[in-house]
Amino acid sequence: MFGFDPDDAHRRIDDWQATLVTRAARAEQLAAHVRTLRAEGSDPDRAVQATVDHNGRLLELTISERARDWPMSRIAEAVRVAVTMAQEAVVELTRRAVAEAGFGDDD
Repeated sequence: MFGFDPDDAHRRIDDWQATLVTRAARAEQLAAHVRTLRAEGSDPDRAVQATVDHNGRLLELTISERARDWPMSRIAEAVRVAVTMAQEAVVELTRRAVAEAGFGDDD
């Protein structure tokens, strides 16, 4: 009478619900995957290697014997660079995982 079909409305609601359930499951899988991410970085001389977790927290730091005679300021800078490179790498891994899971800026 008024162009409203209750059965069609129910079908649309059911479709929306199914889509939301599917997206929620994908989001849970993505979150679980992201929590496992780790990334490594190093300074240009490769004397310092850093490993960070998905939050960018430092997990491991290795300073090679090559840095033994370096001034402390150079070692500190190498550590800063290695950690920063690892943090940037984990951000990129996370970005890729989000994109591969089908989630984007407009979702």
